[in-house]
Amino acid sequence: MYTLSTHSPVVPQDRREKRRVKCDEARPVCTRCLCGQRQCSYLEPPVGSYSWLHLLQAQPSVAPPPPPPAVVTLPPRQARSLDYFRHVVAPSLGGRLDSTFWTRPVMQLAMSEAAAMHGMLAISMLYEGFEPSWKGASKDDQAALMHYSHALRLIATEKDKSVVLILSILFTCIEFLRGDTEAAITHCRHGTILSNAHGSRDAGVSAVLGHLSVFPYFFASGEFPVPAAGAPAVTDVSTAAFAMDELLGRAIRLVRSMDGYRLGLKGATIPIEVWVAQRALLRDLASWRKASEALMDYSKKKESPGCALLLMRFLVCWVWTSIAPYREEIASDTFQGEFAQIVELARHVSQDERQEAKFTFGMGVSPLLHFVIIKCRHLSIRLAALELLRAMGRRRESLWDSEAMYAIGKCIIEREHGIVVTQGMAAAEGERLPDDESRIRDSYLEDEVLEERDDQGNFLLWRKMVLFVRDGEAISRTSSWISIPSQ
Repeated sequence: MYTLSTHSPVVPQDRREKRRVKCDEARPVCTRCLCGQRQCSYLEPPVGSYSWLHLLQAQPSVAPPPPPPAVVTLPPRQARSLDYFRHVVAPSLGGRLDSTFWTRPVMQLAMSEAAAMHGMLAISMLYEGFEPSWKGASKDDQAALMHYSHALRLIATEKDKSVVLILSILFTCIEFLRGDTEAAITHCRHGTILSNAHGSRDAGVSAVLGHLSVFPYFFASGEFPVPAAGAPAVTDVSTAAFAMDELLGRAIRLVRSMDGYRLGLKGATIPIEVWVAQRALLRDLASWRKASEALMDYSKKKESPGCALLLMRFLVCWVWTSIAPYREEIASDTFQGEFAQIVELARHVSQDERQEAKFTFGMGVSPLLHFVIIKCRHLSIRLAALELLRAMGRRRESLWDSEAMYAIGKCIIEREHGIVVTQGMAAAEGERLPDDESRIRDSYLEDEVLEERDDQGNFLLWRKMVLFVRDGEAISRTSSWISIPSQ
């Protein structure tokens, strides 16, 4: 299903695309660009779209277009898309831990606000034709883009900030489906800024924005506004999820603040306040676990995979926060039990997964399994995590693509253990852990996608993977090419 190579694919010159490496936005220069000795550039609003400064400050100069006609008189395709959204898309988008936002606030707003109706129709149309692909949005539905464009124009005259908040979430979802990272982060950024400035009357909207604010740190690790609204006390699964998103955001910000030190940048140190922040976060994680113990007894609640997913997030936060200050990758070896528990919880969740849910708006199981694959060096555990990820098939959770994470994980395992991974393989008895020098410190994929036809006439999509490895006392970069079949 997947192929890997350490050699560059042979691709005709006219098929090559311009290579870009995503900037992580750290100031005054991003860590990724500094390590790679590249010219640093920061994310800008998506080309051709309104800037959010304009959208949020513009005063209406002309009367906005009339709202769409009543549902009963919608054109046939729009009426069908509305029905498809209600019955198929909305129940799938929320995943395990958000069952109301897409089915209630969004649907209710769409009945009274033209911009929300256009945004919802765009999501419905893009979702129906959605196929995760490294090629991005090459098959965009023009009708969906037309609705998206209408919604963007209408928001410029919208005075109700609560409406704009929900629309920022819809626009982020549209860009998730289109695979446009920069545009998705732009919408997410300004939704968070607006929420911090004006708040939200709906706790469900605040919870969605809180969860949404986590993902930019995984795809652009620089500055991003921190949600101002504090998480409520843990009393049920929904408040536990809200609180965990806040803790997860703190964890990833802590990890990113140590990237320079961890990757061996000259003169990089860990300030004392970062150590203080780590200890405070570990205390708060322990408090969350204690408050959530009654909810987390998933073994006695077969109908609650959401609880298992929450516990997976907690364990990833706990391990990641604990190992964040250490340059030595062997720091993760003491968490074998936690890694094994994450895999077992993933089995519990995946047994109840809807196979038809090819896209979910929030973070599900895939990135949590990916964390195990890249950080756990106990081969039997990481192979089990890799197999679970493979079994999920072609699926995307916001911008996390299961196929890409599988290919990355497989490449890292093969390099660190010196093996060739085959489907369903098991670790040999007494398998030794790789030494610290042979472990991958970090990695990222370059944006360029190359296409090549194999001997059987099938097309393969190739991407270059940059690996940070130990080179004596320094950290250097090497690369490998990973590929998946072109669909």
